[in-house]
Amino acid sequence: MTPSELLNRLESDLLQLQATMRTDFFEKSAETLLRRPHPDAWSALDCFAHLNGELEYYLLRLERAQHKAKARRWMPTEDVQSNWTGRRAIQSVDVQTGTWKAHRAHNTLDPLKTRPVRENEVKILLINLEVLIRLVRQSHEIDLNRPKIRPQYWSLAHFYMGDLLEYLTRHIQRHVLQAERSMAA
Repeated sequence: MTPSELLNRLESDLLQLQATMRTDFFEKSAETLLRRPHPDAWSALDCFAHLNGELEYYLLRLERAQHKAKARRWMPTEDVQSNWTGRRAIQSVDVQTGTWKAHRAHNTLDPLKTRPVRENEVKILLINLEVLIRLVRQSHEIDLNRPKIRPQYWSLAHFYMGDLLEYLTRHIQRHVLQAERSMAA
């Protein structure tokens, strides 16, 4: 797959997610968004708090990697490469293939355990989505295979930038679907 094809698809998916967030969640009351299907399940705001926690880590690192790639003049290549870390992470959250399954979030990103849920999680996620869309648009100018970003909890591995952008998009899709299901229950 060419970098342009990947980035155009991710941008389209992120714009669709942004529209879904605005129409389905933005005007809802905090009481509605905090409703849990059962005591151990996440509410919609729990899902958004989890995503915001992860995006707070990765957005800064993506920006740094882009600046480094531009400074070193890493120009776009013919195709996008993947490594084991990226393929595994994308596969674990991809709702389109239907192969993903529920698994526990890391304790520091589990809103039921440690992360306080704020009433403005939807607004924060919309801002984070805007930043991610901007980063995807700017990634057309660089080689997605050269910048390497360390995962939050795997110190010996790394993501290529293309893999990380796809992982974040799929992860957001997964939790927006989860939030819609929790509100419907």
